Amino acid sequence: MRTTFLPDMSWKEAKEAFKETDLAFVPMGAIEAHGPHGLLGTDFFASDEVAKRSAAKSNTIAVPSIPYGYCESTMDFPGTISIDSVHYRFILEDIVRSLHKWGIRRVIWVTGHGPNAPLAKEVSVKLRRELGMNFANPLWYRLAIALLPEMKLGPDHGGFTETSVAMAIRPGNANLNEAFGGCTVTDIGGEFDSRGKYDVTYRGAGVEFPMFMSERWPLGYWDFSKPAVQASEAHGNKILDTVTDYLAAFAKEFQKLPLGSAAK
Repeated sequence: MRTTFLPDMSWKEAKEAFKETDLAFVPMGAIEAHGPHGLLGTDFFASDEVAKRSAAKSNTIAVPSIPYGYCESTMDFPGTISIDSVHYRFILEDIVRSLHKWGIRRVIWVTGHGPNAPLAKEVSVKLRRELGMNFANPLWYRLAIALLPEMKLGPDHGGFTETSVAMAIRPGNANLNEAFGGCTVTDIGGEFDSRGKYDVTYRGAGVEFPMFMSERWPLGYWDFSKPAVQASEAHGNKILDTVTDYLAAFAKEFQKLPLGSAAK
């Protein structure tokens, strides 16, 4: 293939590309707050970059990222755009059905925006049943945590990992001066510890509290894993290189698996 990025192909090139591979990377993004220093489009262009690099390294196909995501919990920050979860599932399903028409039988979703993942899973289960396709659903930042233990990464939102990747993809746009002092977490009261990313802890055990981000993180980011102020373009490129090397190898192995059988 001259290119593995579908929009850069002519239809004749696409016809030949679909003969070479039955696997596509389908990235999902979001436009939402990542702190006063971070970029609203971080989830969008990070997943897009991860998909394009992974496809290029594995000689598979990448489609463009859906720039928007399901972002209801962050809608109280200016600039956030959210797609209703029902509509979003329909969008994902239509993309996959179109790819299936042209010969794609394996899809690797790519996202760094957690709320997109369960929606992709629902679509995956439905279309595996209907079409016998294989799906995988990695969150790229979780891969980075596991693959780069020396960097001591952890889950974050607009923290070191996401800010570094944003700086690598959009150099010069992040303003680290706004990250000094770290994030702020609101005490929600009682015996509840609200410092966790996903759960609120009570007496040593975590329970998920559906709350707006601003109710817990008034600055729109969470960086207890590693301070965003330490982020850099070099760190971002290391993360991207490591994650996409892994996903390229994963894609090659994933193609060896037998396809699922459509339900009768």
